[in-house]
Amino acid sequence: MLKFYLLGPPRIELNDEPVQIRRRKALALLVYLAVTGRPHSRDALATLFYPDLDQSQARTYFRRDLGALNTQLRGDWLTADREIVGLNQSAGVWTDLAQFRHDLTACDSHGHAKNDVCLDCLPLLATAADLYTDHFLAGFSLPDCPEFDEWQFFEAENLRQELARALDLLIRGYLAQRQYEQAIPYARRLLNLDPLHELAHRYLMKLYALSGQHAAALRQYDNCVTLLDEELGVAPEEETTRLYEEIKARRFGQLTAQTHTLQPELYRQLPSELPPLGPTVQPLPPFLMEDAEPESAPTVFVGRERELSQLAAALDSARADQGQILFVIGGPGRGKTMLVQEFARRAQDDDPDLVVVRGNCDAITGIGDPYLPFREALIMLAGDVEARWAGGLISQRHARQLWELMPITLPALVEHAPDLIDSLVPSQALRERAATWASKDSPWLNRIAALTADKHRAGLDQKQIFAEYTAVLKAIAAQRPLLLIIEDLHWVDTASSGLLFHLSREVGDSRILLVGTYRPEEVALNRSATSSAGYTEQHPMAGIVSELKRQHGDIWLDLGDLATAEGRHFVDAYLDTQLNRLDEAFREALFRRTEGHALFTVELLRAMQERGDLLQDEDGRWLVSEAIDWATLPVKVEGAIEKRIGRLTKESQASLTIASIQGETFTAEVVARVQGLDERMIVQNLSRELGKRHRLVTAQAIRWLNPGQRRLSIYRFRHHLFQQYLYNRLDEVERGYMHEAVGAVLEGLYEGRTKEVAGQLAHHFQVAGLIPEAISYLKKAGDTAADVYANAEAVAHYARAVELAEQNEIDVEELAHLYTRLGGLLLNTKGDGDPEVGAAYGRAFELYQQVGESPQLFATLRGLAMYHKLHGESETALELTEQMTALANSLQDPALIVESSYALGSLFFYIGEFAPAQNYLEQGISNYDLKQHQSLTSLYGQDPGVANLSYAALNLWVLGYPDRALERYSEALALAEELSHPYSLAMALALASWVSLFRREKHVIREWTEAAISLSVKHDFTLFENVGYLLGGWAFVELGEVDEGIMQMQQSLSSTALTQGAELAPPHLLALLAQSYGKVGQQEKGLDLIVKAQRLINKEREFLWFEAEIYRLKGELLLLCGHSEAEVEPNFQRAIEIARQQRARSFELRAATSLARFWGSQGKQEEARQILANIIDWFTGGFDTLDLIEAKALLDELS
Repeated sequence: MLKFYLLGPPRIELNDEPVQIRRRKALALLVYLAVTGRPHSRDALATLFYPDLDQSQARTYFRRDLGALNTQLRGDWLTADREIVGLNQSAGVWTDLAQFRHDLTACDSHGHAKNDVCLDCLPLLATAADLYTDHFLAGFSLPDCPEFDEWQFFEAENLRQELARALDLLIRGYLAQRQYEQAIPYARRLLNLDPLHELAHRYLMKLYALSGQHAAALRQYDNCVTLLDEELGVAPEEETTRLYEEIKARRFGQLTAQTHTLQPELYRQLPSELPPLGPTVQPLPPFLMEDAEPESAPTVFVGRERELSQLAAALDSARADQGQILFVIGGPGRGKTMLVQEFARRAQDDDPDLVVVRGNCDAITGIGDPYLPFREALIMLAGDVEARWAGGLISQRHARQLWELMPITLPALVEHAPDLIDSLVPSQALRERAATWASKDSPWLNRIAALTADKHRAGLDQKQIFAEYTAVLKAIAAQRPLLLIIEDLHWVDTASSGLLFHLSREVGDSRILLVGTYRPEEVALNRSATSSAGYTEQHPMAGIVSELKRQHGDIWLDLGDLATAEGRHFVDAYLDTQLNRLDEAFREALFRRTEGHALFTVELLRAMQERGDLLQDEDGRWLVSEAIDWATLPVKVEGAIEKRIGRLTKESQASLTIASIQGETFTAEVVARVQGLDERMIVQNLSRELGKRHRLVTAQAIRWLNPGQRRLSIYRFRHHLFQQYLYNRLDEVERGYMHEAVGAVLEGLYEGRTKEVAGQLAHHFQVAGLIPEAISYLKKAGDTAADVYANAEAVAHYARAVELAEQNEIDVEELAHLYTRLGGLLLNTKGDGDPEVGAAYGRAFELYQQVGESPQLFATLRGLAMYHKLHGESETALELTEQMTALANSLQDPALIVESSYALGSLFFYIGEFAPAQNYLEQGISNYDLKQHQSLTSLYGQDPGVANLSYAALNLWVLGYPDRALERYSEALALAEELSHPYSLAMALALASWVSLFRREKHVIREWTEAAISLSVKHDFTLFENVGYLLGGWAFVELGEVDEGIMQMQQSLSSTALTQGAELAPPHLLALLAQSYGKVGQQEKGLDLIVKAQRLINKEREFLWFEAEIYRLKGELLLLCGHSEAEVEPNFQRAIEIARQQRARSFELRAATSLARFWGSQGKQEEARQILANIIDWFTGGFDTLDLIEAKALLDELS
């Protein structure tokens, strides 16, 4: 079965396996044949897709597309002869578009008018609506094919109208059945189709009101009024206003009578006993049925009304399906958390339907714990609220809302993010909560059970995590507006920063507001983890801030130093939260002392009250004591903290000191075990004495190591300055002992699952001076991060491990292993040729000289050989590669032999030995086994199957087999897609771009390079990003976009030289820019550059694979510059000579064509014809490539 999913971004499956069609026009051709359902003439199709080419060229490109489709579809799916091309519909072709229309048409056979709806219609209409995931071919277009774009546009418009009719029928049908919750998503979709459609607004107002969402119904009317006024300058229709008044007056009886438009005979088909009005409420769990303890008075919040208004405006936009992202930034003590909490509280008071979830980054665990804040937020959405409520982290109302939301959130999680169950959301507890809502035969409950039982699910890659997390948030937001708060992003891990950036780009059409907080001064600093490789890690947020600004504009609320007026306003407002008789002189003196710093102001007032500087009169009003002495009060916030801590009991001070060892967040059970006290007593002291009375700490979360067994109570210092003061007053010896004690307790608590806290344990043991233990946990943390493609964290952990190992005497072999693993991780992000990669593998190689043979030595030799290969140091690379091969044979390891084949094949390619290169690469391809050799991907940074296929494709083109090259690179791309390994896919795209460049397929190059750049930027693959920009720039020039193309190529060459620590980029890259200079009339620049490339090759005798082409290009540029025959011809002759020596038939064809054209202009027709005929006769394929087409045309002209 060949399936087409076209309602949304185009997707094709063959026998339930995805088919990746890289060429956009080949994909468009297949879609066109499937949708039209009939054959078309070749000429018509060629003209449709290549309107700018003459008929001969258009048919040539069309044949290429047809050939690519035949190769990828593997069967008789296409019917074609010399004139007609079609899709074999009888072989089993299905399209979602046809199914969508079939379901709608089926409703017309139910014996009622076309615009009526009956019970039998509803499942058909719902299926049709579910099929319509997005507009026809969403995100796909062919800008250079206007007729195809026009066809696509009208097809999409017709389908949009059909969807609108289906949604209208669904809404009316569910209204008639009083299934209001089920109707709301359809009404929202109808409104999204046309935001000015008043009927859709009225539908939503009715549905919200009838489902108990009174505030949402009124807000929908406000949205309608605003939209109509802004877009059309008109007021709502009378019917809309009347409905608003009815809802506002809560006249539900009158409203209900108007909620359906079914014909009487159709209405009688509905169930005689309708379900009760409003949602069915399941029994609450015991913890939510208990009488709530009186909640403590809310924290006093004053000022910041401007910022609160900005946040509220962003939320209003999000509610109108214009998702937003905002950051609240400021230094320590500026009130970021307080502001966000106050905003969330007010927003929930105003709108009970608003869903609020949050996650926190952590100073220690967050860096080495990928996706930590997003895990916390998703777990809240999944109904895990009991511990948070019990710990006072959320109100009972908030907990109840999240619990009662599970009938929406859990099915959404199962449908849209099944792979996140168990990886980000603990499955066993999820299943238990789900059972309280769903019946035993519920499909989504059974799906959770299946996922829980499946212990062999494949690991997740970053692409899956991002896509599924986004999908589940958007699905929930379609039902309820969503506020997602991520705090302390200055401690964010790279994986979470990547997900945040992804969400910022995807939520624009959703009811989602993302709010993040961070300290900008910490984001501006690098997190350094310097090893002997010299690695320094950029802060994860630093890389995305500029891109977020470019995309979204000014989305930062800066709570920096308050202006004088604002600071004084804060002081006055805070004082006036309690009755007082404090005069202007006192207020001004307090402001001068604190400058409006929130924490300092609060702490200083507390100290003044406690020591009697402020007194209360008989009416409870505060006034200034006569004994007040400003000179004896702290002048800095640290002094206020010191006095505050000094008033605690010694036992409480000891508890907080142990807590400070863990960081700004800490675990109560760890404090209790280190202190040797009862855990329950410590929890009570933290929550009551230190939390509610002294307000030094606050409960943050309760986590379960195992459901219902080991509970961990997580607290947080109310301000990081409290933690810093306690920690800094310990000397180095005290810290060492206490870190060791905390580490030992954590090991005990997490026995059997220490990888979850490996980063913490490494930190504690490092400070304690227990270096072997620290290194062991750094390795574990690095491997855990690498498993979920959190490459930056993995590199940081191993760089730190290497640094510790170098500073302390550890086993030489262990140190060599660390460097080898670090080299592989660096290679994953920076590419083979990066100096840090070379330094890591170089140090490992030195160490292995003391150790002897081992599989790890093979990885070191391979990495070092690839590094020297890309730096043009072929003799060194060949020596290392021969050592690799000898070691692989000595160890008799088939996997290592496959890797050796790639290393030798790619190296021989670079030095221009193309025949042996192909032998080695084909040997690697034939010996490759996906199941057996997939483990090599994590060890060596790339998949050997993809690597061998990719280089074989490029090598085959050089040897003169352009069609086989096309087949090989299609196989490489298909395998890379199947593996979902980012680095391997980036390599395949980059080398496919080279093949397409040589085949002179400029449109295809654009497609491949754009994909390579996007993937490389996302994963920081500098090597392939530079290649993508260079080849993409070449294509820009060929397509006439000269300025952009030349600039892009220049920047790429500069970046490449900088990355490789060289003065100039490699000669073959310089030659491409030289060629482009010649094409755009800057031949002198081109000649200067090609001479530099030639000198590099002649001096170093490296990168010989491109030597023939460099000589040919030099001849062409000399000719353009008007140089003499004696200067031009030798370059063409030398190019032919080199190509023949290398058996590089494609380069020989190019050189022979250049020489024949030159001789023809000199009147040497016979010599020209002979040299050209000889090489053309050699070729057995590729006759549709431009090189052969032009060579044949010239031969005909010479004859």
